[in-house]
Parts: sequence; structure tokens; C-alpha cells
Amino acid sequence: MCCRPGLYEATFEAKGTETTHADLAVGNWVMRCEARTLDDIRAMGGNSPEDERRFAAAKRVSELNLAAYQKFVQPWVKNMVTPTMAEWARNMHPLRLQYEAFSSQNPWMSATKSVAEKATIPS
Repeated sequence: MCCRPGLYEATFEAKGTETTHADLAVGNWVMRCEARTLDDIRAMGGNSPEDERRFAAAKRVSELNLAAYQKFVQPWVKNMVTPTMAEWARNMHPLRLQYEAFSSQNPWMSATKSVAEKATIPS
């Protein structure tokens, strides 16, 4: 299945007996991405004035939270975290670790490198 760049809608269906490969789905729901167009979005209609007020309120709360963080927490974090600690935190991120665990960055992989260099492919 190929996913080209574009607009997609995430749809969720309860996992049932007719679900293809249901044993591979974790939990009770299966998500599927369905391609959509701008016309599909336009057909949904616009937001009501009440929705716009809710979005504006959520935006304002977000802005206030960011301002409070930048004023009260960020300076403390900047003073407490050294560049070495920040680099360590970046390197220990699970998505980064899964690639670096088997790379030349891992000293334990030097044995694997030497074995791989000695390996021959049968003709």
C-alpha cells in the first residue's frame, strides 16, 4: 500500500470477525487512512461561531501557558541543563537509539564488524 503526499482522514472501526488480519491489530479498534480532497473538506462545512470562540479560547490558553513556561520554567531549565546533558538526552531518545544500537557508534559492534569483514558470500 502506497501513501502519496496529500490529505487523509483517519477513520476508526471496531475490530470484528470481518476485519482482515484481525490478529495483527492490537486493541479493539482498527485505524485506516482514506484519501480526501479539498472538496471533501469543503463539503463538511465551516465552523460555527461557537466553534470559532472555542478555538480562540484554546489558542489563548496555549499562548498563556507558553508565556508562563518561558518566564518561569525555561530559565531554570537552561541553567540546570548543560550542553553535555542535552546531547546525552538526544542520544538516548528511543527513536535514535534503535538506529545507533547497531551502528559503529556502539563499541560492542566492533566484533560484529570484524566478523562481517571476514564473511564470504558463497558463489
